Amino acid sequence: MTEWNGSGTNVSEGLSWGMRVLSPGAPYTDGAPWKTPGVSKIVLLLTDGENVVYGASEQPTKSDYTSYGYLAGGRFGSDNQTAAARNVDGWIKSVCTQLKDEGVQIYTMVLQSDTAANRTLYSACASTPSDYYAVNDPAKLPNVFLQIANKFSKLQLTN
Repeated sequence: MTEWNGSGTNVSEGLSWGMRVLSPGAPYTDGAPWKTPGVSKIVLLLTDGENVVYGASEQPTKSDYTSYGYLAGGRFGSDNQTAAARNVDGWIKSVCTQLKDEGVQIYTMVLQSDTAANRTLYSACASTPSDYYAVNDPAKLPNVFLQIANKFSKLQLTN
């Protein structure tokens, strides 16, 4: 994957697709029903920045192209870049709430961007505040994934 004209960070779209994949409903219908006994649904959310709607602010489009289209198209709820990014934050909160209400465990990781805004947003998104991980050194990311995996994986011994 590569960035599109530096189009910035937009976590809500990826998180929404994660919810769709876990859901028993369309477009992916193979997921077990929510809250099925013996089935754990888990989201590992990894981001490297605060949500932004970026670029082209002086152009008629008012932004680079995003998964929501251009800023001028009105799908962000505002044609102001800062207000639009805060709306994206709100959509993340909404999806996190929906997932947690369905019993999904959420672990959030912020790579090299442990700002106050990210800490507030992603620790609230996580199932518990301790499920938020600030990772400043990319080399430590595999250890964080292992630490998270150890929280929900079970060792089964058979003979």
